[in-house]
Amino acid sequence: NSDEFVARNLSDEEYIRTLYLTLLNREADEGGLQTWLGLFAQGVAREQLLSTFMESDEFKALCESYGIRAKLTAEDLVRNLVRRMYTVALNREADEAGLNDWTAMLMDGRAVGVNLAEGFLMSDEFNNRGLSDEEFVKTLYLTFFDRTAPEADIAGWVNHMAVYGKREVIKGFANSEEFGTLCESYGITRGTMQ
Repeated sequence: NSDEFVARNLSDEEYIRTLYLTLLNREADEGGLQTWLGLFAQGVAREQLLSTFMESDEFKALCESYGIRAKLTAEDLVRNLVRRMYTVALNREADEAGLNDWTAMLMDGRAVGVNLAEGFLMSDEFNNRGLSDEEFVKTLYLTFFDRTAPEADIAGWVNHMAVYGKREVIKGFANSEEFGTLCESYGITRGTMQ
């Protein structure tokens, strides 16, 4: 799902062959290749193939042969989200204490996604980064949506911020459906920023 991989713009067949090599450590068998090509033609999403491969006994056996887990635990997912917040919002690696505290709060329900985002984006450390308004909006897109800001949208958000302030812009991003989807992908609830 990385931008770099998506930018390769693989055909359906190339995508299938890549998953076989990457996740099963073998070439695609002709029957499997044709089955998945047929399912793609019927509208099955690539994410479904990825999920099927990652849940397969063959993938699990390959992972075990390298001494790793095939699937992230719920805590692993939450830790990855917190690490991501440090990297994207604060432009640094997570410190162990902060990583542990945020992970624990998200895991036991004392915090939800909007608390995490607000905690980072309203912090002195974030404000001390000295981002321009345009850089601020770009950082919000990466933080909340895990994607770059469309150039056409940046000026609109900057203008909105000039009228309503940064907190209201953060609130708009935090309460969005897209951020809710991102939170769900990490196994947490978005919540609502007041």
